[in-house]
Amino acid sequence: MGVRQTSALKLCNMPSMRGSLATLTLLGKLVDAIPALADKLVMEHRDLMEHLVRGLVYPSEGVQASVCYLYGKLYSSPTAAEVLSGHFREKLCPLFLSTLDGAQTKELQINCLGLLRQLLKYDLFVSMIMNKSALAESADGVEGPPGETTLPLVLKKVLVL
Repeated sequence: MGVRQTSALKLCNMPSMRGSLATLTLLGKLVDAIPALADKLVMEHRDLMEHLVRGLVYPSEGVQASVCYLYGKLYSSPTAAEVLSGHFREKLCPLFLSTLDGAQTKELQINCLGLLRQLLKYDLFVSMIMNKSALAESADGVEGPPGETTLPLVLKKVLVL
């Protein structure tokens, strides 16, 4: 069993997200060093994506930053990005915008913006993000309903900081 398989399995079997931080970081660095690994992780370790979603809602910005970093590396592969399109639409889009909106640390802000940068390379993700933003804004004026996060409002907040 290789490092990739061991890391992915270890990560998904961790009892807590806090314990996943080192493994998340390792996987992100591995995908950065070996870009083809993104496709293998996405295609062979579907349970990893569920673990990453849990990491985005975990109350630690260090864990959230590592998750965003790994997602950014995964979405840098066009093949992985295509496979993950349903995951993004169904789960990641609202969580990602909410995470970016609530980011307090520079590490999390930078990693969220890195993920956003990767997503904006694909028309499909731009459409999903902007459609979600348009729906939220049209539901209740420019500000949107409480709890709904739109990309323009999030970017305005990040740029003001």
